[in-house]
Amino acid sequence: DIRACTDYSPVVHDRHGAVLHSYLTADGKRRLPPGALPANYTALLLNYEDRRYYAHHGIEIRSILRALWQNLHGRRTVSGASTLTMQAARLIYRTPHTLSGKIRQTLRALQLEYHYDKAAILNCYATLAPMGGNLEGIRAGAWYYFGKAPAELSTSETAWLIALPQNPNRLADPARARAARNRVLDRALQKNLIDAETHHNASHEPLAPAPHPFPQHAPHYAALARSRGESATT
Repeated sequence: DIRACTDYSPVVHDRHGAVLHSYLTADGKRRLPPGALPANYTALLLNYEDRRYYAHHGIEIRSILRALWQNLHGRRTVSGASTLTMQAARLIYRTPHTLSGKIRQTLRALQLEYHYDKAAILNCYATLAPMGGNLEGIRAGAWYYFGKAPAELSTSETAWLIALPQNPNRLADPARARAARNRVLDRALQKNLIDAETHHNASHEPLAPAPHPFPQHAPHYAALARSRGESATT
């Protein structure tokens, strides 16, 4: 059951497709459909989070064994070994950060890979990734922090939004935000996903995420349209 991946915030559009008004989901989230994921977002995300995403079946045994060794040797959590599918499973089923939760998360990841294709699972992650507060998903994050659609983000902004779900509260700090963004960019440069010039420009681009209000136009008309179950108006 992956209905959580399509439990979007109700949105009312005008006749040109622009957003007039958006509402929270029943569980109080601002969760917008991600739409077609930009190629640079997908490439940077998979390179940073799960390079073998299209090769594994939900879990990476080698990564799990390596993380177990690192964690035992360091007597602390050094590596988590979560694939992107495992992260999607944790977000969909809200599994806790405990050993039993990790086991359920792993089994759910295998189950997801059995029932759904890679595109659907990636779409789930892009919809549910925590972006701070009640924001979830790349589209909500892109609009709130930069006032843009995901396809309009710069390489720098995209890199920061990829790192943000790891710790939204911590990465709101400007210095930590820049460091997190640069880690994503550094890995992309190492794998030749971006060239040296793009890396230099993106890593030196001022990073200034700031709250942008979601469109709240024509509230009475939008409320009437919503009550009728309409998402597009005249």
